[in-house]
Amino acid sequence: MKYNVSVVYLPHGYVIGLSKVSRLSKLLAKKALLQEVYTSLIAETIIKYLKTPDVAVIVRGEHLCMRMRGVEDREVEVVVSEMRGQFRDDKSLIRMEIMSLLGK
Repeated sequence: MKYNVSVVYLPHGYVIGLSKVSRLSKLLAKKALLQEVYTSLIAETIIKYLKTPDVAVIVRGEHLCMRMRGVEDREVEVVVSEMRGQFRDDKSLIRMEIMSLLGK
């Protein structure tokens, strides 16, 4: 699976370097997980270690299993999001903050 992971969090006293987010996503990607579970695990791990409830994770993936079953379109992409804390509860924050950070 080719994938792209976007992580947004509001720090509450703790921050981490970008390489840690990359390492986390690569470590979890080695496991055989559904994309929804993978996305949720990234969010849960960041919540646990950074002690912030405000986390958003967006995973875009191209799945080889789809191609093996005959989906020939190379542009097929599955997008899964996990919104926690303010990102789930405050709809205006979800739309404005995250989409601007993702360049949309």
